Amino acid sequence: LKKANSQNLVCFAMAAQPVWLEVALLSGRTETIHAEAGTYVRQLKLDAGQLLHVSIATLSRRDGTLLEEMLTIEEAQLQPGEVLQATAANVRVEMEGEALRLLKLLDTDEPATINDCVYQVADLEVEGPEELEHLFQLILTKALSAPQTAAACTDMMCGLRERYAEVFQ
Repeated sequence: LKKANSQNLVCFAMAAQPVWLEVALLSGRTETIHAEAGTYVRQLKLDAGQLLHVSIATLSRRDGTLLEEMLTIEEAQLQPGEVLQATAANVRVEMEGEALRLLKLLDTDEPATINDCVYQVADLEVEGPEELEHLFQLILTKALSAPQTAAACTDMMCGLRERYAEVFQ
């Protein structure tokens, strides 16, 4: 019983403090990421991709264990200073950058700007199912991190689904 209490204290202490992790590409490039224990692995992946200037398909531990995107850093039991291996996705950085720029504009309170963003994201040129899936992941991450944008994000995904209907058949 005493041991369980000390583990709970360690988990509580970890949740209260920022965690730093190293993310490495196969090329050897690395970046240090600072995040809260409650940060989702999906967000960690996006943040690392922006710092490394690549789209990241997967994050894994050194032993090869893939990290589940819907887990938080705490739930995945990542330790401060742990080195994660990133696998680059086959996604054009330009498309991803434009999508991230447009998604950031959703934070405005201007309906006309939000409406324009919805149409511009739906008009992005996507090269293949992997890029489309990545774009959906970016939009979903925005909706989850900023719930007030969920309706606009839903409209974006519906627009993309309509535009690229052949991928969904």
